[in-house]
Amino acid sequence: RASPQEALNQIFWNTGQSSTIIQVYESGLYSFEAKTAEDCRVYAEKWIGDCPSRKIYIPTAFSPNYDGINDLWTIYPVSDLHRVEVSIYNRWGSKVYEQVSTEIHWDGTMNGEELPGGVYVYTLIAEFEDGEREVFHGELVLIR
Repeated sequence: RASPQEALNQIFWNTGQSSTIIQVYESGLYSFEAKTAEDCRVYAEKWIGDCPSRKIYIPTAFSPNYDGINDLWTIYPVSDLHRVEVSIYNRWGSKVYEQVSTEIHWDGTMNGEELPGGVYVYTLIAEFEDGEREVFHGELVLIR
């Protein structure tokens, strides 16, 4: 018999994870098998439906050369976003762009002046419709 008070020595999820808690991002059948300290085995499964997606496509490069192809660094949410906060920094750590909106489009300028090509870093805080927040960090290449 297993209960929350008993220590679990091993947990095996059908996702391949082995932690006591997993994050679920897609609807589906989730199951685990656990083994207690007394070598008792427990199996459970649960159908999770209507799972909120936390997917966002964040490009790693763009080329604002006015050819109509990748002229803007644009965030593409796959899920419903309530709002997005983004900050972009140059290689010296100076903030060159900041926006809070539901849509993010950066043209590679600061105060109307074109910034040089190179690697920039960003911090993006996404607030989803269900109130959950997630922070993303990364690099992007501005190609001139």
